[in-house]
Amino acid sequence: MRTVFDYIIFPGVGHHGAAMAALHDKDLIVALKEAVLDQHKPVLGICLGAQLIAGATGGPLHDWPSLAAAFWLLTLITSVSTLVGISQLAFMIVLVRQAIRDPLTGIVSRLSGQELLERQFQIALRSK
Repeated sequence: MRTVFDYIIFPGVGHHGAAMAALHDKDLIVALKEAVLDQHKPVLGICLGAQLIAGATGGPLHDWPSLAAAFWLLTLITSVSTLVGISQLAFMIVLVRQAIRDPLTGIVSRLSGQELLERQFQIALRSK
């Protein structure tokens, strides 16, 4: 006895090979081909469901999960490394500011003052 339906929603999560084997074991491949290709029933395949419909009807299969996972991993690594680089730069700026000035008085430290005077002296010599 056949069931009458207007459309197919085919969700799925799992392994493509095992799911295709289950469709073959239950003789659903012929019914899917008939509904999709012959009767032109509207189909919504979600994730694995889209792959199963494509495989059952002879459509092309792409390894999207591994491609999407690789793209996601690349995006995640790039984002984390950018965030780490920015925070490391912020810490370096704070460290340099603390090293330049005396924390108690806020006056430029002796070594920083010497470096600043030497730089200014070199600039003055070049602009003679």
